[in-house]
Order: sequence, then structure tokens, then C-alpha cells
Amino acid sequence: MIKSEFKSRYGDPRIVRQISPNVYTVEGKSLFSRGGGDAGYQMFDFEGGPFIETGMPLSLLIDGAKGSISKITPVPTTRDAYSVVEIEVQ
Repeated sequence: MIKSEFKSRYGDPRIVRQISPNVYTVEGKSLFSRGGGDAGYQMFDFEGGPFIETGMPLSLLIDGAKGSISKITPVPTTRDAYSVVEIEVQ
């Protein structure tokens, strides 16, 4: 279920889907992306945004949402120039 859709600063759509009560994906065209941290992914940055990090309020991606991001996991994709991450919320 799509919970939110917005544009990157370059006009590319970013789609936030709810997979289960506490799990979402964020996806969209991104020629490059970066992510990392000390223990797993603590941040992920799409080309043109959004920048996502653990501890960030989910309401910054979905208006009125409760909770904060506790885990970020990149999701492999076969699509060229496209990034997908799974985020868990607590």
C-alpha cells in the first residue's frame, strides 16, 4: 500500500510503501546512492533525497505518521538507476 509519494529535488518520484505494520520501503530512480554506518546501515542517501537515518521521525516521510526509524536495509533490485531501502519503525 502506498503511504506517501513525493519528488526528489530533481523531480524524480519517491514512493513510500507500507509492507507490514512496522516495515516500509522507500524507492525511486537514483543514479547513485550511498549508505553505511558502524553496525549495519545507519543512513541512506538517495540522489536528490531523501536522506534517511536511524532515529529519524517517520513523519518526515509520511505526514502524521508515528514512530522513528530503527533499521535501514538496502533491497537488491535489477532495475538500472533505481534504489530501494526497507525501513523498520518503532
